[in-house]
Amino acid sequence: MVSESQLFDAIPYIDPHKLIDKNFSLNERSDVYSIGVLLWEISSGKRPFCDVLYDCNLAKKISQGRREEIVSGTPIEYSNLYTKCWNNKQNNRPTIKQVVEKLKEIKENPIFINVNKNLENITKESNKHDDYEGCNVMFQIKIMKHASHELILERLSSLELNLHDKLSNIREKLKKDNDIMNDT
Repeated sequence: MVSESQLFDAIPYIDPHKLIDKNFSLNERSDVYSIGVLLWEISSGKRPFCDVLYDCNLAKKISQGRREEIVSGTPIEYSNLYTKCWNNKQNNRPTIKQVVEKLKEIKENPIFINVNKNLENITKESNKHDDYEGCNVMFQIKIMKHASHELILERLSSLELNLHDKLSNIREKLKKDNDIMNDT
């Protein structure tokens, strides 16, 4: 049985249309919304709305358009991508294919990376940011600015696996939520 806490944990990742209408059928654009939130989470190094109680009030605010703030220093192409993904209107969200293509483009375009810094600088910078809870190690945008091109490519390659795992967990929680709602 899924606890109420576990159900509320998924709120930030759920398509706002589902938060408003329990009969709304999740679809590919719903997954894109979740991916947008995950991309934001990667750039921030923390869970979305980590300073807010995950409850019905948060769900209502999200359904009314509340989103996290863009992380300062995030490359504009990356922040534009995740804000397009979490657009309240499904038809204004990119397709999953477009998200993947844009991530590949960002991955292959080192304009935002300072390739003159070495791994020693990464270590120094990461030690300054050890207060980030739940961060993906050394994948914060602040640290990316000082990373080598190879390290960034490695981290972006692992991104696909992280996104897939998180989406699977979200889908599982939503399925359990639907099962519980249908039983009542």
